[in-house]
Amino acid sequence: MLQFIKKKGILKYIIIFCVLMLVYILYLDRVIVKRFELRRWNLPSRIYSDAFELYPGKSTTLSEIKNRLVHLNYRQADNPPEQPGQFWQSGSEIQIYLHNFDYPHKNFEGFPLAIEISNNKITRLINLKTNSRIKLTRLEPELIASIFDNKMEDRTFVPLAEIPRILTEAVILIEDERFYSHHGVDPIGIARALLANISSGRVVQGGSTLTQQMVKNFFLSHERTLIRKINEALMALIVELRYSKNDILEVYLNEIYFGQRGATSITGVQEASRYYFSKDISQITADEAALLAAVIKSPGIYSPFNNQKKAKERRALILNRLYKNNVIDKNNYYISKESPLPRKFKTKKRTTAPYFIDYVKKQLQENFPIDTLNSEGLRIFTTLDLHLQRFAENAVSYHLDRLEKLRSLLKKNVAKNLRLEGSLIALNPKTGFIQAYVGGRSFAKNQFDIISSAKRQPGSTFKPFAYLAALDPEQTNPPLNPASLLNDIPITIETGEGKWKPRNYDKKFHGPVRLREALEKSYNVATVWMAEEIGLRKIVKTAKKAGIKAKLKAYSSLALGVFEVTPLELAEAYTVFPNNGIRTKPTAIRRVVTPDGEVLEKKSFEMKKVFSHNVIYIMNKIMQGVFDNGTAQSARSQGFDKLAAGKTGTTSDYRDAWFAGYTPDLLALTWVGYKDNRTTGLSGSNGALPIWTNFMKKATVGKEYHDFTATEDIIILPVDKETGLLYKRGCFEKFREYFIEDAHPNEYCRE
Repeated sequence: MLQFIKKKGILKYIIIFCVLMLVYILYLDRVIVKRFELRRWNLPSRIYSDAFELYPGKSTTLSEIKNRLVHLNYRQADNPPEQPGQFWQSGSEIQIYLHNFDYPHKNFEGFPLAIEISNNKITRLINLKTNSRIKLTRLEPELIASIFDNKMEDRTFVPLAEIPRILTEAVILIEDERFYSHHGVDPIGIARALLANISSGRVVQGGSTLTQQMVKNFFLSHERTLIRKINEALMALIVELRYSKNDILEVYLNEIYFGQRGATSITGVQEASRYYFSKDISQITADEAALLAAVIKSPGIYSPFNNQKKAKERRALILNRLYKNNVIDKNNYYISKESPLPRKFKTKKRTTAPYFIDYVKKQLQENFPIDTLNSEGLRIFTTLDLHLQRFAENAVSYHLDRLEKLRSLLKKNVAKNLRLEGSLIALNPKTGFIQAYVGGRSFAKNQFDIISSAKRQPGSTFKPFAYLAALDPEQTNPPLNPASLLNDIPITIETGEGKWKPRNYDKKFHGPVRLREALEKSYNVATVWMAEEIGLRKIVKTAKKAGIKAKLKAYSSLALGVFEVTPLELAEAYTVFPNNGIRTKPTAIRRVVTPDGEVLEKKSFEMKKVFSHNVIYIMNKIMQGVFDNGTAQSARSQGFDKLAAGKTGTTSDYRDAWFAGYTPDLLALTWVGYKDNRTTGLSGSNGALPIWTNFMKKATVGKEYHDFTATEDIIILPVDKETGLLYKRGCFEKFREYFIEDAHPNEYCRE
């Protein structure tokens, strides 16, 4: 026989084939070792909203808490919750079984919680597991977005030790019952599948082992070719020789495909558990484990979101195998078999805050390469409050649509495909945390971020800084006060471009007016007279202290906001008012954390005391009058009844409409205009204020707002409305005004 082989020259070819096969196997071994030992996937980074703290005394409503729970994928139950991700309401109490969540430096283990609410305030928090009162807990952050690579696979790696045994048993029993007996390829399984397919006349069973499935998903493509099947078998044998069964199972459970969420692939058991049950994999029950194992064969067919009947049948098959193999007892089997299947959420449109995410990404890329962001599984905890973000997005969208329907000029522009733009930013003035961020009308149509990038004239929203300079004893000596009389009479100013004659928006002059009235009613002429009187350089200095970064020139038009700022810049400057003279820098990112919990970046408050509390309190009291007597009165008729202060802004030819307003705890700034800077015909009062009002009405529901904090140096005196002097009987009309103790009128009015 040997002589025959030699004679025919076949031996040479056999030797060459064997050498080539050995080389190829060594190559495959190298590929496997390089990838498998790293156990590395491109894990998307995840961007989260801020957590919602719960504590006795917090102002909130049952409606707000339920809304937050629904968007966190909690399910409302008919009875007190028994599983994580459920909630139940009875009267003024709501019970929640909190999810697990990995916070920076702390892994939070969910527990059943009772929240009692009375008069829009939390009165008690009770841990139902220990039946004890607690002082503080939180609803976990909401996932806003993920930063993917080009594969768009949504995966969170979880070690095998953290995957419940019930799930691993279910997967093995249905996918590869002989997993612990074979060595990567199972001849018995192949023969059994072949017989089943022949007897059925069609393919009803596969012979691939779990190891082969892992190899196909982890190393190879899904094309159906003989070469791929040979590679799959060879690599499965190599993997089994090199690695333990537990290593193989861990990779398989983190690599397996479970369906689609839009354009994103749900990959691995952790994301599958979150997708189907809204809970971590560590919290699943027997029926849920069986369902996940059922979906593996074909997510398109066996997903409960696609076909409840088929999903239930295959789940029952797996539960039966678990019972017969003594993995679950009889009672658990029957309970699990009758458990309802999850149904796809019919929630409102998911809030993704695209302009905010874009802003966060730009900040992240200052310190992290894009390859790191889409592959390292970082968790980015932001300051965004998605409850407020939803209100903000709806307010901008609703009112821009409304304005275009009501106003003829805007209607005509719509016909020309020219759409009005708008933006809103809201932040906590005490911390600078950005809580809502709408950078434009539609991110799908226009990715330009108005909040951080658009430079527009602030108009009259800048006036408070001019008045602040006049009232501040550190800038103006002697300072003016709210009752000081200003001239609202014609003025002509020589400029390099000729004579400038400022006008009021009502095209009238009002004679001598009190400083308070000039700001409340936004009189341009009185403001220019005041600016000329105190000195324009003082206004420049005050604006710079507040955080205005634009190049400011000491021109007479400065006080009317004739220069350019971004909304973000102006919002930062406005933080000095609700924050008692302390400027806070707007912040979007709180922490950046690795999958292992290491904090890579932590943002702290950036605060600076720039003005005295006394003068800021006086400014706040004047700007409260903008709502009660001035250009923002329409907010009251539209239903906003909370204590607030603010200022409208309208630029020349009605190109920009602004409103900046605040309570002691929430600052919001809105802008409306066209991208090409054409006229809108809108003022701050009828263009930007309605958006602000709509947002703040919803954002402040159930909130208890105190007054702006006064100091001991603040006094209230009766003033004559006509002269601005101290009132005495027989004068024109009494008016109570706020003053700093050392800066008030010393003369009385004359009868």
